[in-house]
Amino acid sequence: MLEDLNQEIFEPFVHSRFAVYDEARNKVTMELIEVAGNSSNPKIENFSLIFRGPVEPLLPQKIYTFDHPKIGAFALFIVPIAMQPDGLRYQAVFNRLREVPKGRS
Repeated sequence: MLEDLNQEIFEPFVHSRFAVYDEARNKVTMELIEVAGNSSNPKIENFSLIFRGPVEPLLPQKIYTFDHPKIGAFALFIVPIAMQPDGLRYQAVFNRLREVPKGRS
């Protein structure tokens, strides 16, 4: 599933909420607040997602299950990056080779 997620899939859902679950199925709600990409290299897909979560609990960096009504459930590695007055910021970074159509290089 993760390989099917790209920048274009997330862009329409900026300012929408995602349910985030740990291994014990504890739920935290986060808002996707930014999708930023760098498409300067056609062979590399590079983008990041910034989420805003509550001040408590702080989620340590690791893989969590995210769930969104339109996208579905998927696993995502997030890192806490900043404390702001309105909540904690978390980032997920995607950096991978794009699939090149056969016959092209």
